[in-house]
Amino acid sequence: MALALGLGANAAIFRVVDAVLLQPLPYRDADRLMMPWEFSEDMQQRLGFDRLPSSPADFFDYAGRNTTFERLASMRTEQVNLTGRGEPERIGAVRVSAEFFDVLGVQPIIGRSFQPGDEMHGRVVLIGQSLWRRSFGSDPGVAGRVVALNGEPATILGVLPAWFRFPAAGELPQGFGFSLNPVVWTLDVLTPEQRRNRGGKSLALVGRLKAGVTIADAQADLANIAADIAREFPATNAGWTVHVLPLREQLVGSLRPALIALVAAVGVVLLIACANVANLLLVRTAGRQREICVRYALGASRSSLVWESLAESVILAVVGGLAGLLVASWMLRALLTLAPAYLPAAAEAGLDAHVVIFSIVLSLVTAVLFGAAPAWHSTRYETAEGLREGSRGMVGGRHATRTRNALVVLEVALAVTLLIGSMLLVQTFIRLIHVNAGFRTDRVLTMEIALPRTAYTPASASTFFVALIDRLAGLPGVEAAGLTSGVPLSGSENLLPVTAEGRPRPEPGHELISDYRVITAGYFEALGIPLLEGDSIGPSANVRRVWVNQTMARVAWPGRSAVGRRLKLTNYDRDGAWYTVAGVVGDTRYTGLDRALRPQVYVHFSQDPREQMAVVLRSYGDPTLLVNSARQAVQALDPNQPIARVRTMEQIVTTSVANRRFQMVLIGIFATVAVTLAVVGLYAVVSYSVGARTHEMGLRLALGARPANLVRLVLREGLQLVTIGIAVGVGAALVLTRFLEALLFGVDARDTTTFIVAPAILFVAALLGCLAPARRAMRVDPAVALRAE
Repeated sequence: MALALGLGANAAIFRVVDAVLLQPLPYRDADRLMMPWEFSEDMQQRLGFDRLPSSPADFFDYAGRNTTFERLASMRTEQVNLTGRGEPERIGAVRVSAEFFDVLGVQPIIGRSFQPGDEMHGRVVLIGQSLWRRSFGSDPGVAGRVVALNGEPATILGVLPAWFRFPAAGELPQGFGFSLNPVVWTLDVLTPEQRRNRGGKSLALVGRLKAGVTIADAQADLANIAADIAREFPATNAGWTVHVLPLREQLVGSLRPALIALVAAVGVVLLIACANVANLLLVRTAGRQREICVRYALGASRSSLVWESLAESVILAVVGGLAGLLVASWMLRALLTLAPAYLPAAAEAGLDAHVVIFSIVLSLVTAVLFGAAPAWHSTRYETAEGLREGSRGMVGGRHATRTRNALVVLEVALAVTLLIGSMLLVQTFIRLIHVNAGFRTDRVLTMEIALPRTAYTPASASTFFVALIDRLAGLPGVEAAGLTSGVPLSGSENLLPVTAEGRPRPEPGHELISDYRVITAGYFEALGIPLLEGDSIGPSANVRRVWVNQTMARVAWPGRSAVGRRLKLTNYDRDGAWYTVAGVVGDTRYTGLDRALRPQVYVHFSQDPREQMAVVLRSYGDPTLLVNSARQAVQALDPNQPIARVRTMEQIVTTSVANRRFQMVLIGIFATVAVTLAVVGLYAVVSYSVGARTHEMGLRLALGARPANLVRLVLREGLQLVTIGIAVGVGAALVLTRFLEALLFGVDARDTTTFIVAPAILFVAALLGCLAPARRAMRVDPAVALRAE
């Protein structure tokens, strides 16, 4: 059972690690695929971004001036409404440049990819295989068919392979808004004005290196181009450079620390299992000491007995490995149920030949690990002494006893190290979910609506949303209703430079950057965001007014009231309308609960009408009961308009911390298994020791010792091993937990409380493990024990 748990856990985690980190990417010459990101040290320090997309003008400069890439391609997110094929549906899409699929080396399984001149024939798209099967019945003649996307005709050029979904949410930095499962790739046709834009950083880039070119060469090449652009356009590009990342690093780099931690955790579990089995085999070998010595006396060679012992270990390990495959299959299903939805490649992970080979190899290595000590000790028995010890009814020997004790110390040390790491992750998760997000999550329903620009002008879109929010606010059970351009923690970023009146001109690259949101009346009430100063937001705004959060007020006008001050939503040197601050609201966390607070600006929907908005409803009861009524309200205004991403605010928050929960739960489970195995191992050793010393215990009782004295004797000897193991484990944890720092939030890697509580838990568990054999010692009958002698 111990081996099945240890080997099964390792096989399951290996399958995920193999799928995510080890298997080659399914692209031609994938090691030459790179993703260049723009980087600003100032942006990283102030807002926490270590990589950002490029502006269209920067992209064309990089593509045209570089000497290290065969080709560079761009991509940006999009959500589209698919209509005319049953019920209207909101689907994930990606706008890509014409070179995109050539760069990746991906070819459609039906039809063709993008070609020069396609932009002259209206909107053209490639679709994913899931959409092809669901909406087109796997029709092989789908190429050339026309569908309606956002009310605009789009011609299907081909169908992509089933495995292709790049770029999906989780593979690119949080906040870019990419769909979890994109099913449409559309040719991105930029207007001349868009091609000249250097301020809006919206294009993620992917490129293929020329043969023989290194990452360092590409990095230097693009960095030089970025420096030239910064000198030519300091207003928008000062302080910006480029970082080139391999595609694999971009796809899985953020997951690597968590997966390595899981590998270490299951490795510890396996080592404890090996120590457990080694101890059991040592006891078995000690029990056979007289038999082994008799065989030596009759001429058996020591090497033959060593090979026999190792053969038994191999058989045991193979059986444990086969049972471990069953455990791995069950554990993998459970693991993928717990895993975040955006864990790349793992969703398709299942037991395969790689896992079987890994399990066989690991079983053989394990057999050597736990079989070596018993085999070695069987060669150290002196025949004459062994026969004499056997005649006295005693088994084992000092060497075997020391080895068993050392294995118990090792088990306890490993268990306490893993338990400390697990408790640090538990504290991280607890502190994260108790972070003040700045808004209420209870009884809130959200949904997203995107009106097609072909069917709606800005004026008609405004009319639609105003009518919709009026309908929703009047629904039974609705306490408050509002609209926003971006729901907190939903994965969408909208950063905007802001100029505060009265502040000196900022240095290039050090502008004031804010989270920008368009909202309507009712939004603050729906999310419970408090108004701290000034006026509340009304149903309409005929004058240019904005609302800012506490952080913006403090940064822009330190020590003064922000109400009545003016700001413009653009850089210092650019022309723009001035807005008056009408009120100050509480800080909210939009990007993540573990991210620092940022300046935020809210503007009324009537000042900046959008075609895409999110509905936020606060209900008096269960918010999910409003879904059908809200959908009917939308359908009443436009039967062809779908709603998307219908979620409660609690679901959004839960999703935002899913990765942390995944780490905490898994390592917590493995830590529990480790502690259990360590306590079982301690119990086995102490129990064996009591059994081997039955004569001694009886003699002590016969000479006047009280049963309580024997209990203390057994507990003292067992807990001495535990104390030594805890000391070793705490020392190891002080060194090893610093590698967990990237996974921690709000707790120090050497947190004093954790380093006290975790050993205490293990000590109490060990005490309970020693009590049963200790109580058995006090019940020894002296007459029976001496008669046995």
